[in-house]
Amino acid sequence: MAWRWRPIQRAGVYIPGGRYPLLSTILMTVIPAQAAGVAEIVVCTPPGPSGYPADAVLGTCALLGVREVYRIGGAQAIAALAYGTEYIRAVDKITGPGSVYVTGAKEAVSSRVGIDMLAGPSEVVVLADGSANPRWVASDLISQAEHDPLAWSVLVTDNPGLADEVNRHLSELLEDLATRPIAEASLKEHGFIFLGEDLTACVAAVNRIVPEHLCLQTARPEEMLERVRAGAIFIGGETPVAWGDYWAGPNHTLPTAGHARFRGALSVYDFLVPYSVIKADAHTARASGDKVKALAELEGLAGHALTIALREENDG
Repeated sequence: MAWRWRPIQRAGVYIPGGRYPLLSTILMTVIPAQAAGVAEIVVCTPPGPSGYPADAVLGTCALLGVREVYRIGGAQAIAALAYGTEYIRAVDKITGPGSVYVTGAKEAVSSRVGIDMLAGPSEVVVLADGSANPRWVASDLISQAEHDPLAWSVLVTDNPGLADEVNRHLSELLEDLATRPIAEASLKEHGFIFLGEDLTACVAAVNRIVPEHLCLQTARPEEMLERVRAGAIFIGGETPVAWGDYWAGPNHTLPTAGHARFRGALSVYDFLVPYSVIKADAHTARASGDKVKALAELEGLAGHALTIALREENDG
């Protein structure tokens, strides 16, 4: 018996348009598919004001060797990838983040085609104690808030003084920020500070959220690592999410909405299909024949038992 892997044949990658060209998302979705050995990779991305995708998006696709790029976005792009059209052949799996409509469309087609995950708005939780740098903490919260007015940025701490300082620095850092309208809307609607009586209570709060990104900015962050759950964990104040997402190496296509309870980041394994290979010789199959027949009969599957009985008769 063996356990083997094969790459999927054709993968669809959705790259959002929106406010900014998400070049890193192209890298984080296409490169794992290429590493897995996927033969055909197709990218769908919305057109910009020119009627074409952003030059940076097309240039990144060209650098990666992606030759099949369609200027189509939204739920209709997901439908095209799942069902195929006159010009776009259906794929085996769809990956990549998008708007609430894209996510809803991925869920709707998930019984027909594979999907990576149902990723919602970006999330960050900073678990910090009194040793944390409040200005750094504030910047880490802003870095996720600027993604989307629906993004969640949360500080979990046992130190009231730190909470006050972070609030003060948030106001200061937002003043001249180019993305202030988005970040401010996100922080006002979905940002909050959880003040726990101690770090044990703070860890419990983190594990109820199970966030996409978790920053451990405590005096001994390594000691917290095995106690918390998240899609990606950034250890210490010197490890901002932006560095981890852009440069460190792990994939930043991550589960949100608590889904890190049961899956991790997008990886090569999302583009591979495991399958088992079984071979028995005459002696091996006969030696366990009685047990197989007994199980089959208990489950009322007479035809299963028959396949063994006929082979046993052949021995005679």
